[in-house]
Amino acid sequence: MIYLLNSASRPRILAMLGKLDLGRPYDLTLEPHVERRTQQANRRLFALHTKAAEVVGCSPQELHEQMLGEFFGWEKRKIGNSVFRVPMQRSHNQNKEVFTRFMTFCEAKYVENLGVWLE
Repeated sequence: MIYLLNSASRPRILAMLGKLDLGRPYDLTLEPHVERRTQQANRRLFALHTKAAEVVGCSPQELHEQMLGEFFGWEKRKIGNSVFRVPMQRSHNQNKEVFTRFMTFCEAKYVENLGVWLE
């Protein structure tokens, strides 16, 4: 991924494009930048899942899966003769706004149902 942040970035990007081997095709995508969740936000989410998991008696990952499904919805997947429900979306590829809403949802659920929150 290459970021075009301002006009100062333009010469660097043009130089990179100028070095491409035009003897083969390339797929280039240009789209507006969208803020993604930070690693710090992800650490905070998993700190919250960890505290809640201690109360419930399961792993933070299990609670994360449950909360993803409750927030984004579930879909059924069939593997062999078994049918599983899986969250319709993951949190790792969400933009900052959606991730913040997901985090707020988890915080509210854990406070309301488990009495768990982060200081």
